[in-house]
Amino acid sequence: MLNTRRHIPELDGLRGFAVLIVIIFHTMHVPKITTNFLDVSMHSLFMMGWCGVDIFFALSGFLITSILLNTKANEGYFTSFYYKRILRIFPLYYLYLAFIFIFFFPLMENRVVGQDKFKLELAEQAQPWFWLYFSNIKQFFLGRNFGAGVGHLWSLAIEEQFYLVWPCLVYFCSIKNLKTLSLSLIVFSILLRIAFFYNNVSPQSIYTFTLTRFDALLYGGYVAILIKDGYVFNQKKAHSLLLFLLALCVPLFIFFGPRYESTPIMFTIGYSIVGLTAGTLIVILQSGEASIVSKIFNRKWLMFFGKYSYALYLFHVLIRQAIYRVFSQPKLFFGLQIFWDLFVIAIVIAISTVAALISWHCYEKWFLKLKHRFDKKTIVDPQVAAV
Repeated sequence: MLNTRRHIPELDGLRGFAVLIVIIFHTMHVPKITTNFLDVSMHSLFMMGWCGVDIFFALSGFLITSILLNTKANEGYFTSFYYKRILRIFPLYYLYLAFIFIFFFPLMENRVVGQDKFKLELAEQAQPWFWLYFSNIKQFFLGRNFGAGVGHLWSLAIEEQFYLVWPCLVYFCSIKNLKTLSLSLIVFSILLRIAFFYNNVSPQSIYTFTLTRFDALLYGGYVAILIKDGYVFNQKKAHSLLLFLLALCVPLFIFFGPRYESTPIMFTIGYSIVGLTAGTLIVILQSGEASIVSKIFNRKWLMFFGKYSYALYLFHVLIRQAIYRVFSQPKLFFGLQIFWDLFVIAIVIAISTVAALISWHCYEKWFLKLKHRFDKKTIVDPQVAAV
C-alpha cells in the first residue's frame, strides 16, 4: 500500500542514482585507447547509464499521476498543476537556453572545427524547436543527436509534452478507463518501435521520439493508478519480479552490448524491460517497507543528488565539454585508462554539483516559493510524494 508519509526519501535516492549514472554515461563518450579486459568491462558498465533517463521517466510518471489523481476533484485542477510545473521547470530551462544560444554558441563559433562545428551549426539552426520543447521531434527527423550542449534536452521535451497532455486524460477518464488507456498506450509504444525498426528508422530517432519512449512514463503512471484504485502490492512478488527483470537485463547487456543502439532487441523490447524494471523499483520503494532495495536507495548522499537532479542534468553536459578541453585526450596510468576515466567523472560530478547548488539557492528556490499561491485552492493528498 502507498506510503503514508508526505515525502518518500527512497524515491529521491532513486532519482539521485538516475542522474549520477546519466552523468557517468555522458562522460564516457571519449576515445578508448586500450583494449585490456578491465578497461573494456568498466566502459561497458558505465555505458549502461542511459537507463537513468528511463528511471527519470518512470519517476515522473508516478509522481505526476499521483498528484493529478489526488487533486482531480479540487478547484483549479488545471491551473494549479500547470502553474506549479511552469515554476519548477521553465525558469532554469529557459535560462540554460538563453546562455547556450546568446552566449555559448557565439563564443564557440570560431573556436571549433570539423564535427564539433557541424553540431553547433545544426543546433543553432534548430533553435526554435528547443524554445518550444520540440527538440526531440527535430532529432527524430534528423536521425541523430544534436550534441553541442543541447543534445540531452530531448528527454525534457518528452516530459513537457507528457505534462501538457496527460492531465487532460486523467481529468476526463475514470480510473478504469485510465488503466485501460495506459496499458494500451504502453503496447502501442512497443509495437511502434518494432514497426519503425522494420521500416529502417534509425535507432537514434526511435530513442528520442515521444511516441516510442512514453511507455517508461506510463509504467510509473500505471503504478500510481493502481494505488489510487486501492490495489495492494505484494512486496514479496515485487521483489521476485525485480530479480527476474534484472536477470533478463544482465544477458541483454552482456550479449547485445550496453549501448541503446547496440541491437534491435535493445531499442525495441529492451526499453520495455528497463522501463518495467524502473516501475517495479517504484512499487518497492513507495511502500515504505524495510528491504535491501529500500536500504540501497535510502542513502543521504543519493537523496542529496536527487534533490538537485534537475540542475545537475541540465549543466553536466557543458561542464563535461569544458573538462574535455582542459584535460585533452585520455591518458594511461599503470597501463589502464580507468583511472583517467574515474578522475574525469569525479571532476564533472563535483563541478556540476557546485553549479547545481548555486542554481538552487540563488535562482530556482525563489520561483518555487511562489507555488504556495495555489495551496489554499488545491489540497494535495498527503500520500503523494513531493515533486
